[in-house]
Amino acid sequence: MAALTESPFTEIIRRLISMLHGTNRLPGPLWRSEGGGVPSLMMTAVFSLGYWLFFGATSIVLYPGAVLLCLATAPFDPQRT
Repeated sequence: MAALTESPFTEIIRRLISMLHGTNRLPGPLWRSEGGGVPSLMMTAVFSLGYWLFFGATSIVLYPGAVLLCLATAPFDPQRT
């Protein structure tokens, strides 16, 4: 299997990670793991981005339905004045 070449963005990510951790030592390769399995750091970032995109998109889509449900049931709520 051919090794993936790192993009310029990978270098930026590596430098940001080192700044966040307060160290001058750069982390190792982001696209390859030690054992040749799934790369942990990059896959975590991809999963996190996908999760928050899904969360935001579904929140935007479902919010109008929640408002309509609240408005439709408001007349039947005995605790409302």
